[in-house]
Amino acid sequence: MKLVFLGTSEFAVPSLRAVVDKKHTVLRVVTQPDRPRGRGQKAGPPPTKIAAVELGLPVLQTEDVNISTIAAEIRGLEPQAIVVVSFGQKLGEELLKLAPLGCLNVHASVLPRYRGASPIHHAILEGQKRTGVSIIRLVEKMDAGDILGTDDTEIGPDETTGELSVRLADLGSKLLVSTLDALKKGTATAVRQDEKIATYAKKLTKADGEIDWRWPASRIKDLVRGFSPWPGAQTSVRSVDGRTQLRVTILRSEAEMNGGLTAEPGRVVEVTKNALRVATGKGYLRVLGIQPSGKRSMTASEFIRGYRPGVGDWFGKGGE
Repeated sequence: MKLVFLGTSEFAVPSLRAVVDKKHTVLRVVTQPDRPRGRGQKAGPPPTKIAAVELGLPVLQTEDVNISTIAAEIRGLEPQAIVVVSFGQKLGEELLKLAPLGCLNVHASVLPRYRGASPIHHAILEGQKRTGVSIIRLVEKMDAGDILGTDDTEIGPDETTGELSVRLADLGSKLLVSTLDALKKGTATAVRQDEKIATYAKKLTKADGEIDWRWPASRIKDLVRGFSPWPGAQTSVRSVDGRTQLRVTILRSEAEMNGGLTAEPGRVVEVTKNALRVATGKGYLRVLGIQPSGKRSMTASEFIRGYRPGVGDWFGKGGE
């Protein structure tokens, strides 16, 4: 099948490789421009561009795929379908209607649940046990098109957004090629989404990662998982005498929901060789991995040796 592939992030790369492996003809890979990346903020290509160059595919980079010259170029290629995976731009009406088989999108949830920009984050943040991927035909309303296929998977109890994203990208690539095969054979079935059960996963900001220690420990653990690797579950640490204050990102944690000592949320109640035990609104959070602002990531034992936190110290705004 003749395809134009629109993708930008790492999530799109397995799908691009999969359609090439299945001998589909990728007429053009359209992606976003090079952006500043890393600590040095040097301009670098998006992951999909890197993969496309490795595969010997022609690449088109644009800030706006809907401008007339870009749309005309894609139309001139005469694709049978346009594949869109983690592209980062909304397609206009002209592109949506350009290919005979439409614009096929790999979305990282089982729709209609978690439409929007951050479905993987929200599945973990809300403590879901399962999630998956969907292939839909794009329409003007965000993620509301007919479903051509779904597949689901269990979410591991300690799995982060970064880890789950890798698995869902692979799952989505397999579902994409099977859907393309069904479309080619004329056996694909389109199912309309039920608007009554649709939910929306809003775009997240760094501020959303602030830990509220009044929450139950299980919810804070889900926040830590859901905001790894970005934007990070952040909080402040303050010594009991107020002399030491710093911002940190919690990288890894465990929730203890059974009984034990009673303390104000945010209070450090125990310091062991390998963990900090912090009171929450319900239960305790064992902090196992942490990154002070501007420093490298550390195990809890490294943080304890370097910063020497003690029982009675505070995480967050506790004790103020």
